[in-house]
Amino acid sequence: MVEKGTQTKGNAKKIKRNVKKIIVFDADGAVVGRLAAVVAHEALAGNEVRIVNAEKAVFSGNAEEITRKYFKRRLQQDKANPEHSAHWPRRPDLFFKRTVRGMLPWHTARGHAAFHRIIVFYGAGPSELQGAKREKAPKTQEALGRGQVSVSEICKRLGWTPLNA
Repeated sequence: MVEKGTQTKGNAKKIKRNVKKIIVFDADGAVVGRLAAVVAHEALAGNEVRIVNAEKAVFSGNAEEITRKYFKRRLQQDKANPEHSAHWPRRPDLFFKRTVRGMLPWHTARGHAAFHRIIVFYGAGPSELQGAKREKAPKTQEALGRGQVSVSEICKRLGWTPLNA
């Protein structure tokens, strides 16, 4: 029952928001898909996520088959307007971030917000992340029983040239 003189506009309950925390993942030796799934889950939960050493993450499987798969994705074009085609970057940090984007509900506001809470670094990252506690991925390359190839190797095969080369 609403008393006279009280306002009823808007939601009377206050929405409690999760306290955001910064989670730093070290991608060195991590399996790309498993780490990307964990990163997407944390970002959707409202946490800020930082990934360092993205170029050292690994794919499991044959290097030629993986390279062929991503090379075909880079060549796909929208015939009506090629500018509207999907963009697959060649730089390892952006390549990893694009992989995470595929695991987010990208076409919703929630997915966009989660994507913008993710920052991926090539190498060790900035100095403020040097002393931070780093989480490890659920499965690393030591647990793989088959061939593996790093993200940087795939990107080199796609045409990326590192700055120090």
